Amino acid sequence: MKASAIVVYPRSKIKQGSVVNALIIRCIKPFNRTFRYIKFNENSVIILSDKLEPIGTRIFGPVLRELEVTNQNILSLINWCCLTNI
Repeated sequence: MKASAIVVYPRSKIKQGSVVNALIIRCIKPFNRTFRYIKFNENSVIILSDKLEPIGTRIFGPVLRELEVTNQNILSLINWCCLTNI
C-alpha cells in the first residue's frame, strides 16, 4: 500500500510528506478471526523499500499471526514472544 509519512523522527531516512510503501501491522478497525474480533488502540505500519524489504531493523509491540506468511524478512524483525495468538 502507498502511504504518506506524516510524523517522522529527526535524522530519519524518511522525510515528512514523502510517499512510501507500507505494510499494515496493527489496525484500529476490528479484524475477524474465527468468531473473535481483534483490534488495537493505534494504527501501525512498516515502511518498505522499493524492493519491498523493511527499512527498519526492529518491530515493537504485538503483531498479527497472519503477518507470518506475508514475508519472512518481516518475520525476522518481530520479537517471537510478541506474536498475537488470540
